[in-house]
Amino acid sequence: MTAGKREHGTRVKYVQERCRCKPCTEANTVYQRGLDRENRARAYGFDVEPRLIDATPSRERLLLLRRNGIGLRTVEKLTGIDRKTALQIISGETKRVRPDTYDLIMSITYDDRPGGTLIPAGPTWQLLNKLIKAGHTRTAIATAIAGKPTRALQIERKQVRLDTARKVEQVYLELMGDRAQAMKTAATKRAYYRARAKELQR
Repeated sequence: MTAGKREHGTRVKYVQERCRCKPCTEANTVYQRGLDRENRARAYGFDVEPRLIDATPSRERLLLLRRNGIGLRTVEKLTGIDRKTALQIISGETKRVRPDTYDLIMSITYDDRPGGTLIPAGPTWQLLNKLIKAGHTRTAIATAIAGKPTRALQIERKQVRLDTARKVEQVYLELMGDRAQAMKTAATKRAYYRARAKELQR
């Protein structure tokens, strides 16, 4: 899920996207009030059982994200969950987590990866080769990607930065028009189902 497309009326959108619309603000307020009630009850000596759930899904999700280029610094930036807490979840030291913590962790997607993350260059070069085949010169493509006059198309064949891959995709859509958008929609659906199938096999 890309930034700006998370559901309104949730604390996840309030925390991750800093949305301050009324529904998101109310969702965060409800959570904070519940947390405050628990803390006040403990302060007065009441034995309050915290609302916790099994941490295993959260741990597995953090490990999967880390394998795919989303480290704990990024997790902390997106969710507010500090690295120490995340490490305790990953190590198994923390066996139960708050539902809110679970929701925040599970809301992180591959689209949240930092721009500097290295990914396989194959899909990017598929788009570049289609542009070249359609008659666009390497110089024109490089200039469109860089946003300034550029002579050489300097993109590695094995790995490419995620932000570069995104720029290539944007240029491809701009130059190829509606046909590219239709192809992208179909490819996205296929990629989603393939990725989903792999996750279920983990």
